[in-house]
Amino acid sequence: GEHIFNDAGRKLEWGVEYGTARRYEPGTIEYDYERVGDTNKYVLSTSVSSPVSYSTNELNDDLVNMKMSYKEPISFFEEFVGKDFDDYVEVGGEYLTKNRELESRIFSFTDGDGNNLGSDVRGEIDDILNAEAIDDDVWELGNRFLPGDYYDAEQNLNAYFLKYHAQPIDQWEILVGARYETSTQSLTTFALNGTRVLETEKELESKDLLPAITVTYKATDQLQIRAGYSKSITRPDFREFSENNYQDPITGEVVFGNPELDYTKLNNIDARIEYYFSDTENVSFAAFYKSFNRPIETVLQEQGRTTRTFANAESAESLGLEVDFRKNLDFVDERLSNFLVSGNAAYIDSSVTLDKENKDYYNLTTDDRPMQGQSPYVINLGLGYDNRENGRSVNIAYNVFGKRIRALGTDEQPDYYEMPFHQLDFIWIEKIANAFKIKLKAKNILDSQVEWEQDGIVSYSKKPGREFGLGFSYNYK
Repeated sequence: GEHIFNDAGRKLEWGVEYGTARRYEPGTIEYDYERVGDTNKYVLSTSVSSPVSYSTNELNDDLVNMKMSYKEPISFFEEFVGKDFDDYVEVGGEYLTKNRELESRIFSFTDGDGNNLGSDVRGEIDDILNAEAIDDDVWELGNRFLPGDYYDAEQNLNAYFLKYHAQPIDQWEILVGARYETSTQSLTTFALNGTRVLETEKELESKDLLPAITVTYKATDQLQIRAGYSKSITRPDFREFSENNYQDPITGEVVFGNPELDYTKLNNIDARIEYYFSDTENVSFAAFYKSFNRPIETVLQEQGRTTRTFANAESAESLGLEVDFRKNLDFVDERLSNFLVSGNAAYIDSSVTLDKENKDYYNLTTDDRPMQGQSPYVINLGLGYDNRENGRSVNIAYNVFGKRIRALGTDEQPDYYEMPFHQLDFIWIEKIANAFKIKLKAKNILDSQVEWEQDGIVSYSKKPGREFGLGFSYNYK
């Protein structure tokens, strides 16, 4: 809600959000077939690391988020400069609570001797594993309950902020503020010890003061220069924080979290020059610097089966340059007044310093490298047509990112890289009689493929394919 008190500019804003999600998977069977030598024959896997398993999973998520802020106009500098620049003070707070309950029951198929399935089991899975075979005691179910299969997770966050906007003289504008956050993230896992249920609790607590300041110099009505500093934090999500493991349906990797993760602190510094051709047209050039304390990175391990987990580095830095632009094409020809070009491009140089304990524990292969997940460049370009008179809008968008580390290699295995992906999308919107709207869209027109490499060798390749959509809508007034 938003409440404005008379015409003095006082404003109260508030919001309440509640979200819930439920997922129930009553029966999932996971299995692998292994190729027999150089033949075209395949047998059901007997590997201890990837047995045939049957699982039932239930996940419940709940979220409550409440926010409130109050804005009060002030005129501290008015008596000095003789003008009112709409200065104000804003205060507010936020309360957030998230809860997750996960219950997984996992069983493995074994034969009468208690071993994994025999080494010469061939044929379709439905012919090998079925109710009749289990009723005849051909196969038995064994319990594969692991710590992390049952857990309760909760996060409680309280935050308060104070913000002050001032314009002491005509050309200068200052926005300064601070946010104070307290957060507790708890994880309770349940494990079996015979017939006893053992509980293990883990907490991640933080209390942080997060200052921010932005100073803007308005050289002219069209040109302004701004510089800023801010401090922020990111926390591991429940999936990264818990020991629960699951199989990635795309890569087949077994993913599990790390309850020893710490949260990440960031310091951000940036400077930007902006030039406005009009209210909707501009070009800007920026330089930025970020420092990270305890950044979270993804680690891959080869343990008979590829597993993926998460670990903190000690620190990291990134330094970059960025350009943004948006411009109508009427300067070329008046007939092109409804056409526009837009885009942004960034170059980023990053480096990481490893935590020695984690480097030795995971036996990480490289220590002189960019941050995991950080591309050295990102480019977005767009060409659009927008005619407000007839309601027609057409946009073509292109995006590409530079080669980046997807996951860190271990045990002398090279790091895993995600290769550049060139994406071209198209959207056409046509309004008819101000009530009907037709929307045509096409995604990945170039039919580019996702490709991962390790030491120059392609380890994963897949074409996500082109997507086409056609939609109709009617606006009733």
